[in-house]
Amino acid sequence: MSTDPSSPLRSSAPVAAFEAPVRARVIRDWANANGYDLPERGRIPIAVVEAWKQRERGGRSATR
Repeated sequence: MSTDPSSPLRSSAPVAAFEAPVRARVIRDWANANGYDLPERGRIPIAVVEAWKQRERGGRSATR
């Protein structure tokens, strides 16, 4: 891959900052315990993930 910024192989899409992976089960369990109605499988809505992250930033544990 070229390091030339004008190269068509380079993406201009923003890259998310690295975050430690969190098991979906942890977020799903937290969400269900906090009034979110999530199925056992499938994608977790971004609003739920963001709510979980906000709680984590607040200094409280996301696990029960």
